[in-house]
Amino acid sequence: MEEGELSPGQIVLSEVIFKTDSKFRIEKIDKKSKYIWEVEFKSLNDPEDIRRELINLSKLKSLQLIQSEEFSGIPDLVILGIQARLIRLFQYTDKIIDVPMDIDPLPHQELAVLQMLELFPIRFMLADEAGAGKTIMAGMLYKQLSARKQADRTLIVVPPILIDKWILEFKNKFNETLYRMDSSAIRNNSVDAWQVGRPIKAVASLDLLKRDEIRETLKLVKWDLVIIDEAHKMTAKILERPNRAEEISKTSRYKIGEILAANSSNLLLLTATPHRGEQDVFSFLMSLLDPLAMDHVNAKQMKEFIQEKSRLSRNRFLRRMKEQMVTKDNKRLFPPRTAKTLTFSLSENDPLGFELYQEISEYIRDVYGKGIQNEDNKARVVVGFVKQIFQRRLASSTFAVSKSLQNRLEKVNIFLNNFKQEEDEIEISEELINSFGDMNENEKESK
Repeated sequence: MEEGELSPGQIVLSEVIFKTDSKFRIEKIDKKSKYIWEVEFKSLNDPEDIRRELINLSKLKSLQLIQSEEFSGIPDLVILGIQARLIRLFQYTDKIIDVPMDIDPLPHQELAVLQMLELFPIRFMLADEAGAGKTIMAGMLYKQLSARKQADRTLIVVPPILIDKWILEFKNKFNETLYRMDSSAIRNNSVDAWQVGRPIKAVASLDLLKRDEIRETLKLVKWDLVIIDEAHKMTAKILERPNRAEEISKTSRYKIGEILAANSSNLLLLTATPHRGEQDVFSFLMSLLDPLAMDHVNAKQMKEFIQEKSRLSRNRFLRRMKEQMVTKDNKRLFPPRTAKTLTFSLSENDPLGFELYQEISEYIRDVYGKGIQNEDNKARVVVGFVKQIFQRRLASSTFAVSKSLQNRLEKVNIFLNNFKQEEDEIEISEELINSFGDMNENEKESK
């Protein structure tokens, strides 16, 4: 070092002065004369090793400057640098990063995202009751992974009717613009439409992706994060039929789910109706979260895997009812629900309506009842469900029930026209449910 370079905070070395190669920090400087300084040094290896030395020009030249603690920088830039460093380190933690959002998350939403972040990779089914804000929680997860540079390539798969809702929610609440993937863009550009190897935030319809030509290109595309809304629409089940080997039946939507699950690092499934009374359907859906399940290619292996699903469900599945959700003040988020049964005399108020009610009930018992004489309890439950649907329509209006009966007649005629003798065994539950072309989504999901 030269004269005038000596200052507090510097890290220095000098075997001449310290008789060691340890580093020391200059704590204090007291100038005794023009060329003599009394300097207090503190060892970096041993905080108790404090030395006071008289330094002349000769000893000054033996000091080797290692680092100078400088505090003359621009404070705002220093803070930004620290924050940038923290963001880089946050990818190694399961804590929520403070990212810009135009929402004030509710406690159950923050807890869900925290539970997801505990997983690596994130493969999770969020099955909260309708109204919990699953879209918001999915957006929160995206922002967290984006801050960690783990969501550069994100695909959100939703029913066609919900595409605009997702685009609007991401824009208004998270200031993120989703690219709408439509059939023309995919058909014209093939694989390149997915911008392989480049960042993209896309939203697409599940029914669009299940098309044969699009499904083939999708097999070649990798994703950092895939979010699938209304995931229960992807169904697969084990078919057990008399005198036949068990088979796995997969819908085209489920096959898309398999492709996306295999090609994504992180996968989030959203549904309000994860389990509709069929354990194998639920387990097949859960199996998309576990890459090991992809190896179970036949019904026997899959049944054995289903028996172990509780192991997977514990930390990859979350379902909460409205009664469990509270505000930040620990007040109930939703008012209590009370169910009341109201009775009235249909025969007195509407004799013709009562007669129609009796005839429809008799029709259900007569026609569908014959089909379940040799079936299991599941088929009986389905028949009860069909009867309930007709009764709901009748309670709505005679026009509504008339429309349902007309749709039923058309479906039966189509079924009979396409009927093949060798396929005389049908799944009664599927045949019954598919006979209602005008049934809304809530009624379908209540099955």
